[in-house]
This record gives sequence, C-alpha cells and structure tokens, in this order.
Amino acid sequence: MNEQDSIFSCLYEISNTLAMADRALDIVNAMDKVLWSPRLVQSTILSRAGYKHGFCGIGDLTYQTVTPHHCRQVHGTKILLASDAMLATSENRPDADGIYTTTSNAVAVKTADCLPLLIASSTSKFAMAVHAGWRGLTSGILRNALKCSASYASLESLVICIGPSLSTDAFEVGRDVVDRIMSEDFGLPEVAWPLAVVKGCHDRWHIDLQLAAAIQLYVAGVKTENIEVIRSCTRTDINQSTQQDQTIKPYVWHSYRREGQGCGSNWSWIKPL
Repeated sequence: MNEQDSIFSCLYEISNTLAMADRALDIVNAMDKVLWSPRLVQSTILSRAGYKHGFCGIGDLTYQTVTPHHCRQVHGTKILLASDAMLATSENRPDADGIYTTTSNAVAVKTADCLPLLIASSTSKFAMAVHAGWRGLTSGILRNALKCSASYASLESLVICIGPSLSTDAFEVGRDVVDRIMSEDFGLPEVAWPLAVVKGCHDRWHIDLQLAAAIQLYVAGVKTENIEVIRSCTRTDINQSTQQDQTIKPYVWHSYRREGQGCGSNWSWIKPL
C-alpha cells in the first residue's frame, strides 16, 4: 500500500468511527425520550390512550374480571387474532406468542421472567399482547408484531409498554445467548451492544432485555415518546406491605428463575374500550 492509499484508508476508518459514535449518541438520546417507570401495575401511556389493561403478579387476579383470550405460548414468533378457541374455557388453544384484537375483547399473555409487551393504537381500535423471551426476540417476534399491527394501525399511532421482567443483574446467561443477541437476525445495531450486554463474573454475561427491545422498537420506527418500560424485576422485587406476614409470599411477581418449575404466571392483559 502506498502512502496515499494509507492516508485514504486511515481517513475511511476515522469516518466510520465517527459515524458509529454519532449513531450510538443518537440511540442514547432516543432512549432518553422513552418513559422509564418504576414498579407499576398499569402503564401511564396506555391509560392515557384510553385502554383498560394491567400487569398482574402474585395474588392479583384482576385479569379474571375481563376473561382475556390467550394462547398456548411456545417461545415462538406467531401472532394470532383473538378467537373463541382462545377463551378460558377452550381445551385446545392454538400455539402463539402474540394475540391481538380489533373489538372489545381482552387479550393477554403469561410470563414468569420474559418480557410482556402491551401494544395499542391511539387512533384506532387495536390492542395486542406479546410474550417475548430472548428466543422470541432473537427470532423476530417484535418484527412480526409490528408487521401485523400495520394492517390495523399506523406505526406513528402505536403506544407500547414493556412490562416487568428480569432485570439486567438477574438475567445471567452464557455466551451462546449473547451471540444470538448480537446476531444480525436480532436487529440490534452493533453500536448498541455495549448498552444492552454487560460482562459478569467468570464466563457469565448479563443482558438488559427491556432496553434491547426498546432499541429494537425505535430502530423499527416506533416513536420513543410512545414507548414505556416498567423497570421492575420479576425475580427480586419485594412487596414491602406483606413482608411481615409470613403466610404471604413477599415477592411481587412470579419468577421461574427464582422458584423453578410450577412457579405460576404473571398475567399482562389489555382491552380496548
């Protein structure tokens, strides 16, 4: 390589570095516009849009009052329209990890550490509930959810709340999961990797899955001011009001990582008025 080529190569690398820095700053500024809420059982932006909804943890049976439609969740990417086959009385619910409605039906997903997302339109009668663990996110469930929503609501009208799930500290994974998060299929820009992935002890890593999902939504075109994230950890959050009562679990949410098999489910539901 001659001197001129070397100079051009150096300038090219500098240009790329500056472009990546600008992109990283753009993402940081965008995430500042997201509403990051403390522990809540209802979303500020969904309430403002006029949708009945809730995030129901241990001992909260509010979801039963609206008899929501729900599917048999399989950590996949399928999104289905609510139907009678998804009622509480149905014995053969279809497999899906997202369910939506354009009527007054309530729809819900069940989680025990994964992300629950409630999606609605501020301009049309449309609501969706999505179950998104790392498998679903890396396989494209959010892309499918937004693609499905486009048939009923504009991207600009969508309001989305990401509900309680594992916090970064509690979500400890191996390198295999990190590689999936950093894969091209996931859709997380390379400059955002350091924001969402943190090195833990030994061979372990920690992932901020809520932040990764929020960045995914932003990159897909959802307005950041229409995104809310409830920063409540399903594994560790304690209900202070019941801590002295030994007959009641002190935790707020059901958590598979804390309790293992048979831990119970948190219900996240939404219903258009």
